[in-house]
Amino acid sequence: MKRIPLPLASCPVVDQNTGLMAPEWYLFFNNLLTRVDILGEQVSATVAVGSALALTSGVVKNIATITLPAGKWLVTGVGVFYSAATTVVTQAVCGCSTLSETLPAYPTESVYEPSATLSSAARGTLSLPAGPTLLTLTAPTIVYLVVRSYFTTSTITAYGFIEAVRIQ
Repeated sequence: MKRIPLPLASCPVVDQNTGLMAPEWYLFFNNLLTRVDILGEQVSATVAVGSALALTSGVVKNIATITLPAGKWLVTGVGVFYSAATTVVTQAVCGCSTLSETLPAYPTESVYEPSATLSSAARGTLSLPAGPTLLTLTAPTIVYLVVRSYFTTSTITAYGFIEAVRIQ
């Protein structure tokens, strides 16, 4: 078998499915093209305030999703809750999960439980961090930014972002 050097090069490779140039680094070996995982690679998704999702009290809701290839990832996010002035919030929770509409196990979730004296003037926008969550994936996996709120009287919507960085 003839040994050839394995140059790592950024090259204009066209994705056969989309017709777009692929942004990853590739390794050429024996005329085969193989994707090379790059430390620091980032994957993210954002749901803006204009696309906020209405919540139902006590029900976990997916806000944003990302698909991660196999590898070791550090996942974080922020869930933003926006309540009407008359809404009484008793709890808000945010986290990153590999299961749809399922909160992660403590302590990777953030929980907000206001005191009984929270005034209506203090209500409005509440931002909660999600993670950091360390995931070691052996296959491509969907990761969800999930939220849940317990509330009465009026309405709450939620929006936010989720981001993952390859660490290994």
